Amino acid sequence: MLDFEKEFQTYLHELIKEKGITDVSEIDDEISDIYEQWLDTPQAAFLNKKPRAFFSDVTDPIKLIEVLGLYVFSDIAVPGPLLNRILDYKDQAYPILLITIKNYHIDDQSMAKLVLNCIGLIGEMKKPHPISDYVRIVKSASASTEVVETMVEILRAESMHEQVQNSIKHAYLETTHEFSKDCLLDIISEIPNDEQAYEYALDCFLNEPSKSWLYAHMLAKIGNFDCEPYLIERLKSEQIDYYNYCQVKEALEEIGGVCDIERKFDGDVDFEKIVHDKEEAEHESEIEEDDYE
Repeated sequence: MLDFEKEFQTYLHELIKEKGITDVSEIDDEISDIYEQWLDTPQAAFLNKKPRAFFSDVTDPIKLIEVLGLYVFSDIAVPGPLLNRILDYKDQAYPILLITIKNYHIDDQSMAKLVLNCIGLIGEMKKPHPISDYVRIVKSASASTEVVETMVEILRAESMHEQVQNSIKHAYLETTHEFSKDCLLDIISEIPNDEQAYEYALDCFLNEPSKSWLYAHMLAKIGNFDCEPYLIERLKSEQIDYYNYCQVKEALEEIGGVCDIERKFDGDVDFEKIVHDKEEAEHESEIEEDDYE
């Protein structure tokens, strides 16, 4: 199990020394070409094989994915040639990737990088993603992780399919985690004029005023103009802070509503910071004008 990045850096160092280069930035634009050249040059560390072909003798997809796991768990960068070799056996490797994801639990941090590699490989293979597993994993998340965010984006891309929509809605009603609830609701709010998504988002908007900014934009994405009076009512609230006010106003305008409500936010931290930054910018502009004159 060789560290491709480390071996390439050694090769690069020797090349720079050989060419007498004193400023490394001189070859910044050539690094990609040098790397490709290195991949196709037999190296002693690789048993005199070309690094690109180092895994060419491995024909068992299970073994290839085991090696992938060894790289991940050893915290060594996964080499591109290994991923490409797995792709050579995509039909045989695909079921193994699915099993790996199915066995993943949200609290198993040691498996996260391996799962991310599996997700990436499935995308490269252009094979169907295991949507039900992604929904299950997102539903169980109480905080953001790279795995969860990756799965959310895939679910978002697949949310035009009715089966996926129903699966996400079901998970939304079942989850007990505020974070996952917001993630799932944000996905189904991509469905234009969906009645259930509107019902869920409006309920959250009415019952969680501290997160008005979030649910207002979900309502705007859904595009149901019936939410206009609720947005206006929130803008009138004496309890709304400046940040939420701005976001709700923006959401109202996104659905074609008009806000003519003027509010004062003296003492609000966000408002005072904006005023302060604006005054500083104006002051600096005046100084620059004086210097120019």
